[in-house]
Amino acid sequence: MPDAFIPVADEIGVLTDLTYRLLERVCREIREWPDTLTFSINLAPSQLRDPQIASRLIAILDRYGIAPQRIEVEITENALITDFGATKKVLSRLQKHGIRIALDDFGTGYASLNHLREFKLDKIKIDRSFLRGLDRGSKNEGIVRAMITLGKSLDLAITAEGIEEMSQWAHLSEWGCDFGQGYLFGKGMPAGKAKALISTGARGLKGAPRSPLRVAQL
Repeated sequence: MPDAFIPVADEIGVLTDLTYRLLERVCREIREWPDTLTFSINLAPSQLRDPQIASRLIAILDRYGIAPQRIEVEITENALITDFGATKKVLSRLQKHGIRIALDDFGTGYASLNHLREFKLDKIKIDRSFLRGLDRGSKNEGIVRAMITLGKSLDLAITAEGIEEMSQWAHLSEWGCDFGQGYLFGKGMPAGKAKALISTGARGLKGAPRSPLRVAQL
């Protein structure tokens, strides 16, 4: 799983090369997909200290003719405090080129409200740990609703991670969450199978409630 091999790749110094190779493979694949579909790629805090990372990512997109608006870079809260100046410079350059920035695993790191303001993010992703017990009146309900309200007040799009139950989907939709990600929609799969799922859309899920919640990552 990613949480096992990514730290090792980062430690031995091959994570950035792996990221470039992955992005090139994705770009080759999605050239045949509808232009309305977007994709996400994660960057580690160590990668955001590399002044060349933005140029390299942009160059790969240009080489394959992929519009920057189709890519979303995900970072963790810890990335915002590792090297404030360098991180802000890289993210600003990516955004100026049209690439969106999402704050992953929101609520589990050390980011402050000041970071949300200073970095001018495009999206926050509510960590899966806050989705437990949403249909049983847990304290997480108040936290999730507060996160959604905060995101809306800052004009940020909101994704909820780790959705596994239809009841979670229904609650999040009612509270105004924009996107959903989790096993309810699908697990990691080959490109061909993903294309087949995309062709059916979220409405292809049996018993899916009518809601504005959409599939963010497949």
